[in-house]
Amino acid sequence: MNHLKKVSILFFLTLTLLFFNNFTSNTVTKSKIKNFAFGPSPISEDGRTIFNLSSTKNIAHDSFWKHVRTKMNTIFIHSLFLDYLGLYQKRSPELVALNENQIQGLIEIQKKYNFNFSIDLGLSLGSSCSDTLPAWQIAENAVQADILLLKRFFEIDGIERKNKLIINDINIDGPILRVIKGSKKDHSCDRSFINGTWVSTNKGYDLTKSVEVVGRYMSRLQREIKKFQNGVEPKINIVINLPNWNAGGYKGYFDIDLVPTYEAFINSPFYPSINEVGIDYPYGFVAGDQRAFNAKVNTLLILMKKMRGNPKFGIIANQQYSLESAIQNSEDDPNMYSSYRDLKEGYDCIQKGKKIPLILTYSNRCLSKEMGTNYVQFIPGAQKLISYGDIKYIAGTIDYHKLIVQLNKKIPIESVYYESWYEFPSNSKVFGVKLTDLLSR
Repeated sequence: MNHLKKVSILFFLTLTLLFFNNFTSNTVTKSKIKNFAFGPSPISEDGRTIFNLSSTKNIAHDSFWKHVRTKMNTIFIHSLFLDYLGLYQKRSPELVALNENQIQGLIEIQKKYNFNFSIDLGLSLGSSCSDTLPAWQIAENAVQADILLLKRFFEIDGIERKNKLIINDINIDGPILRVIKGSKKDHSCDRSFINGTWVSTNKGYDLTKSVEVVGRYMSRLQREIKKFQNGVEPKINIVINLPNWNAGGYKGYFDIDLVPTYEAFINSPFYPSINEVGIDYPYGFVAGDQRAFNAKVNTLLILMKKMRGNPKFGIIANQQYSLESAIQNSEDDPNMYSSYRDLKEGYDCIQKGKKIPLILTYSNRCLSKEMGTNYVQFIPGAQKLISYGDIKYIAGTIDYHKLIVQLNKKIPIESVYYESWYEFPSNSKVFGVKLTDLLSR
């Protein structure tokens, strides 16, 4: 066994022991994880095409979803797949958002294989900010912005679909950080993407108004979607990005305290029953400071016991592994240096705030071209680095999965979401097969 493999095994065992020694539960709980969710990345090379409507000629399409369904019962739909108007994304919406063929494909997949669908929402909270409007009106504006994007699942040109997509769960991502003063979260009232650049807008609210806006938004959104679904009520889940919060004696990136903020939310009359609280805690942060992870999760679990609806606990197995991560990791690898140099040059071009989403680089010049989301394939030497990034991503997913399995022996976990907001995995279908095989072990 080589030295690196020994170090890797030792690290995993140490991390596992820290989990078992630091959680508050007095007895080991044997619980089965009920929901495994597969979330294709909207900026992977197959992006939205993974949802194409199948045909008699497309046997591979059906066999893929049939295989995934053997171990996963939920499909997670990223908000960028919904955003055909380009309200929230830097890339051209016609390259990322679902078209009519793919919406029909989603409906077909749900009907044929009995998948639950979980939708990622909440960005509208950060785009409906106002210094003058009352909380109820801000919440209503955010809901209507979401409904504008969701209507295509229920209607065609204003006419009700014969077959509709049923949204089972709404995952509201970082709702309070979208609106509260002092947040540095992207797509929030304090930080917006304007003319190709992230800008500090400083329009956040005080705590009282923040929890009212969020609570009213959740309740109103649930009612609106229920109407479109002929009485089928979607469940409300909250996603909390724990590394951003001060909790359990550990600082967060935004220096906002989790306990008083969520106690104010818990004590407010505006929010509906919460089905699940999921944490977004990228694996790199977990591995970097296990004690902070343990302490913050413990703190959240105590808060959850006070929350309306007695919510269950979920984890997003997020790698936060991006094109930039692959570039940085490959810098010191002599076998990857040429790819690192070429791709770093290309990434620097992207970072210069070009309005066109897909940037290519040749001969030290930044060029732009609408070539689909997998722009890096046109950079010299980049394909080797894409393969490198995928290997790193899969390895991290396997490590995170092992920790979740061990953690579930101490804390009941209801759901695990395997999803990505970044360039890796570069191919969602390949990742879906590998993930299904991992869960089959």
